[in-house]
Amino acid sequence: MGALAQVFGTVDAVGGAVSIIHEDGIQSPPVLGQKLLVGQTVQTEQTGELNVVTEDGGLLAVRPNTRFKVLQFQATQDHKAMIDMSLVRGALRSITGWIGKINPSGY
Repeated sequence: MGALAQVFGTVDAVGGAVSIIHEDGIQSPPVLGQKLLVGQTVQTEQTGELNVVTEDGGLLAVRPNTRFKVLQFQATQDHKAMIDMSLVRGALRSITGWIGKINPSGY
């Protein structure tokens, strides 16, 4: 993890086959309480699911057969607050935290 790695959220629940793919390409299984960083990719297999509580109090539920990555995250209490995610395949459910409330266009 680099000195400037930015925390996006924390693993709240994990089940089945799930991998975190780090920016250097190394894969590891997630553990409860693990911090997820901007630039990491979450990949779930047919049996895998992962829940993440975001730093702004939101929730992401990553469903089976999904691959997604957080591209940018800025948790500031102003109009610059934003989350930029890429859903490569699959499905996820997102409940916005305060970023979606104070800057809906930034979510």
